[in-house]
Amino acid sequence: MAGGRHFFPMARGEAFALVFLLLFSAVCFLPVWRQLEVVGMALSGWGMAALMVISPVLTLWVFRSGRRRG
Repeated sequence: MAGGRHFFPMARGEAFALVFLLLFSAVCFLPVWRQLEVVGMALSGWGMAALMVISPVLTLWVFRSGRRRG
């Protein structure tokens, strides 16, 4: 496998979802969001809670939409 590709091919939607989730999680862990509060909870906590909902929903949606085409 010298010079060959070592990864499985990734669909465009899957790559977009991966990059979006990585960026969103990086933003959620920024220290600036720990000091801002909304309804008594730090904004980083709200972001992480949203991440726990968005991550599986987005991933399932991307996988299901990819199967319909192929």
